[in-house]
Amino acid sequence: MPDYSLKVYPLRSMRREVWRVREVWVNSNDPDASVMEVLSAYLAGYDTIKVKGAELSTLKYVAGVARKKAIGLEILEEGTEEVTLYSVMNTSTLTMRQALDKVMSTVRSMLDDVEESLISLREEVAKSVVERDDVVDKLFLLVMRQLNQALLGEISLGEIGLSSLPEAIYVVIAVKSVERIGDHAVLMAQKLVESSKKLILTDEALNLFRAAKEAYIHSSKAFRTLNRGEVLKVLEASKKFEVLDKAVKENVATLMPFPEANVVLDSVRRVKAYSLDIAESALNLMTLREVMGEGTPIKLG
Repeated sequence: MPDYSLKVYPLRSMRREVWRVREVWVNSNDPDASVMEVLSAYLAGYDTIKVKGAELSTLKYVAGVARKKAIGLEILEEGTEEVTLYSVMNTSTLTMRQALDKVMSTVRSMLDDVEESLISLREEVAKSVVERDDVVDKLFLLVMRQLNQALLGEISLGEIGLSSLPEAIYVVIAVKSVERIGDHAVLMAQKLVESSKKLILTDEALNLFRAAKEAYIHSSKAFRTLNRGEVLKVLEASKKFEVLDKAVKENVATLMPFPEANVVLDSVRRVKAYSLDIAESALNLMTLREVMGEGTPIKLG
């Protein structure tokens, strides 16, 4: 190790033999809070999650929402007093590398469609962006679950494309930033739908969106390939964004007839900010691997 200590570990990870079971007691007055508890159990690596303590309709709602948001979480038993969810996902079926690549490309396609919607004002395209939010949530939760499994020693770091435990920090920052960009793509699409095709942005505002999307494209590529050149392109896109943003703020009065435009522009600025976080995580990951003596980076995508 960098401090000259020795780290000893088995050739294969120590697979646990204990089947983890978690009971979630549903609060009928706030079932969504119970959904969060179920997803928390999923992230922690529980194999079976029993949802109980409320009317069957409420239990089915909680289990259904959780199932919709998590890959491999299925309802296999349903009784009058509880609904049982099982995690049937095998880590080897979809690795963290594949999940990262998929979630990043999905968010890219969402941003592409938001741009098309801003230009064409086609409501069906904007609605398709909203529908893809579930895919992003599923992949995000899967990555987080796999990271937890690796940190618990249940799967090896190599299985998820990492060389050392500290790298998990930057994966978490990056994938969370991607998930938040997806959320803002959804928010922009929803505002386009709510505006009843009346939301028309200025050319400066459209160019601002394109600069933010460009920053995201390069940041996601930087993280997947661990390429410093892509990090520099993110910084270039960010500088261009700041110039364009200044012009937009100077002409903000032209957007006032459409209050939805202010929400869209705020989301555009957040897309740029989160893209910088992804690029920073990529650079930190590269630097960490240099310290650890990893000459050839493992591609995460």
